[in-house]
Order: sequence, then C-alpha cells, then structure tokens
Amino acid sequence: MHPFIGHGTAQWPPNSHVPHLYLIPDRQDQRNQGFFDLARRHRTILTTKFTHLLTPVQEPWLHATVQMVTNPHAPPLNKPVMGELIDRLHSQLEPLAAFTLQAAPHVGRYGPSLDLAPDEDFDQLVEVTGTALGTVLGQARASYRTGAPHITTGYCHTNGDSGPVASALRACRPSRAEPVFSQVALVMVTQDADRHTYQWEPPLALFDLQGAAR
Repeated sequence: MHPFIGHGTAQWPPNSHVPHLYLIPDRQDQRNQGFFDLARRHRTILTTKFTHLLTPVQEPWLHATVQMVTNPHAPPLNKPVMGELIDRLHSQLEPLAAFTLQAAPHVGRYGPSLDLAPDEDFDQLVEVTGTALGTVLGQARASYRTGAPHITTGYCHTNGDSGPVASALRACRPSRAEPVFSQVALVMVTQDADRHTYQWEPPLALFDLQGAAR
C-alpha cells in the first residue's frame, strides 16, 4: 500500500471546504445493521493490528463518493448557484429508487475498503448527478471520476505490505453484507492530511431516493 493523501490524491490547500455528493448508508435503517456490524468488525481489526500503516475510518464518515462537486482549488459556490444546484439535484434524484448493494472486503493500492456491487444503480447516480452538475456549473465543475463503487474503511499513511491486511479482513466472518441506500447527501468536506482523515459538517442537503422499488 501507498499513502492516499499526497499520492493517491492531492493534498488540498489549507482550510479547504470542498462540496461532494456522497452515498451514505442510513445508520437508523434496521436493514443496515449487518453492514454496520461488518464495518465495526473491520475497524476493530484495523485499529488493533494495522494503525502503523493506515488510519481507520470512523463510522460517521463511512461513505461512497458519487461526485466531487468542484475541485479544491475552485472558488466557493455562491448561494444562488448552490440553491439552483440543490433544486436541480432534488428534481433529478428523487424519482430514483432506493437500492441494495453487496459489500465485500477489498484492499487496494491506497488502503482497505468495502467493494460495492453490482454497479448499475450506482453508475446511474453518477450519470444523473454529473448531468445536473454540468447543467448548473458548466465548465466550472471538476472532471471527477469515482471509479468502481466502494466505501473506504481506512486511508494508508505509510508504505507497507497490503497482504496481511487483506488476509485479516477476508478472515472476518461473515465477510459480506447488503446495505440499503436511500439517500444522497451534499456535504462540505475537509481533508486532514496530518491525520489522514476526511470529515464534514451536517449535510447542506439530503436527497431521498423515492422512486418505486424495483
């Protein structure tokens, strides 16, 4: 593994607050108990064995990134533009239905995660939100590409062998869970490069996926 901040992604300018769209599993939804149990077991393993390599993600900050709304070097969005963007996202996202994915352990180049599959519903979110951002922000929006859907459970801070981490997480049983996703959150994210963490304030907006269940 290699450090994520500064290698896998750029270090942000000081005091940056960057708007993102996150898919966040609802901790109040009883259907997600198995997912959070799995995430807690993983965090225990990472905390007790591997903090010399990585920083585990605490439960409130578990998320799957759908879009980086603007890049860290862009000027802040003013209130009228943000209001227009929120209205556009509401109209585009609320017709979509909540969906269930399967989460399974994965350790990549920059740390461990819970891989989410299948891709189709998540890819639809990326497409719909990308269109909304492009309509409102035009060329001002970042050309962000999220890659395969996943929820990061730890950010690597020191070069090291990923093999023992992968083996420990695979041995954690049951190894899979099926989270239900029913909301997309617009949040202002801060990056702490020293602590290798990302956090955010209460969401600027929550978009409920209210379409008919499939």
